[in-house]
Amino acid sequence: MTNHPPGYPPPWRQGLPGLIVLGLILGARLLGLLEGLALSSLDRLLRWRPPEPTDDRLLIIGIDETDIQALGTYPVPDQVLADLVTRLAEHQPRVIGLDIFRDLPVEPGHQALVETLSAQPRVIGSERILTHPPVAPPPFLPPEQVGFVDFPLDGDGFVRRSLLATYGPSGRYHFSLALHLASRYLEGEGLPLSNSQTNPLALRFGDRDILPIGPHTGGYVRGDMGDQEILLNPRSGPQAFRRVSLTQVLAGQINPEWIRNRVVLVGITATSVKDLINSGAIASPTPGIVYGVEMQAQATSQIIQAAIAGRPLLRAWPETWEYLWILGWGSSALLLVGWRRRPGQILLGVGVGVLALGGISYGLLWLGGWWVPLVPALLALGVNGLLLPGFYLYDQMLRSRLQAEHRLGEERQRVIEHTYNAIHNGPLQTLALLLRQPEDDPSWQQLRPQLQHINQDLRNIYETLLAVPADPTPQR
Repeated sequence: MTNHPPGYPPPWRQGLPGLIVLGLILGARLLGLLEGLALSSLDRLLRWRPPEPTDDRLLIIGIDETDIQALGTYPVPDQVLADLVTRLAEHQPRVIGLDIFRDLPVEPGHQALVETLSAQPRVIGSERILTHPPVAPPPFLPPEQVGFVDFPLDGDGFVRRSLLATYGPSGRYHFSLALHLASRYLEGEGLPLSNSQTNPLALRFGDRDILPIGPHTGGYVRGDMGDQEILLNPRSGPQAFRRVSLTQVLAGQINPEWIRNRVVLVGITATSVKDLINSGAIASPTPGIVYGVEMQAQATSQIIQAAIAGRPLLRAWPETWEYLWILGWGSSALLLVGWRRRPGQILLGVGVGVLALGGISYGLLWLGGWWVPLVPALLALGVNGLLLPGFYLYDQMLRSRLQAEHRLGEERQRVIEHTYNAIHNGPLQTLALLLRQPEDDPSWQQLRPQLQHINQDLRNIYETLLAVPADPTPQR
């Protein structure tokens, strides 16, 4: 037994529009029309996670506006960088990353910087290989002490991926600055970098594989992915890393334990220099914008935390599972509409479904690093759960109106037939008998024309009733 009110379409007709909607949503996802919404929703879910504790394995030395004002010049002279590296080396950091380009000398002190860095194998310099033209590395550092600082950009200009290694313009294989820093740190933990035994494209630290993503990972559709790209899983919270200034380090105003056996990253945090990156997933004083050195710290930290602490890297289901997930939520809306007929009940059910979908998606991302298709599933649930019942109710109202008009037409026809029978069997029969009376009665001669006139009027009414159509329902 169905639970539908009269006039509702049969079950197979109710399901057909919903299946069409599901097909349109899946087609839109296949064509990449939902990619922007999917990426934005990922940013929001990452930003809404509970704050994580500060990762004290990394220290950021930010050269800010106060430092530049104290130096009285920019770029930072080579002598200042030489003094900074010397001071840091005294406290035995595990590795130092310079997120500052030094492809050209910045006097004074260039020779001092060359001698200092040549004597410090723990220092990693920077280059750019994805820009045109590229930015060359410091010429006095060997290739194994240079990492690129490029991040691949999505179509909206935001950074959500980290490129770990790729071939440069010269054909040489380059490591990123983040991969260099993470591998140097993890070597000290007994977790050297190696190739995965199960995936030739994956990197491995100890027993933890760093699996690359593909062009259809998560919400991406035909993404331009490199061989060694992973999704960024930034640390949440207002202070992901400890940060100090150049002036504080040179003045000896920081705790040496913040440096010892740590990853130290040196970069620019002055807004006037504009070493900035767009990211919607990282909370910052300037929404959507973070410093480049902070993004390098995020990319480095996630590798270290994944290898040591088991912190999940972001990952996605196989495509088949994703499409089954979307179909499942869309079909649940169709079942709800088929099960409940009252708009309030449907609205409540859809509201509970939306909360459940959002909560499950958030929980999977937060606890396991799983990026599931939230936007297409939400569209399938919302459209099938809210718009289609409205369509059905309108269809029901229209059908009820047509049925009411049809019943009114039938009632009018019965009135016409009753009136016709009453006139035919009553007055017309009586008049016919009267008109057959003898014509020699003088009084009858006076009355006869009037009766003939009445007879003609009644017959006109009779003929008019006969001309009324059987079904007077107006044409549409």
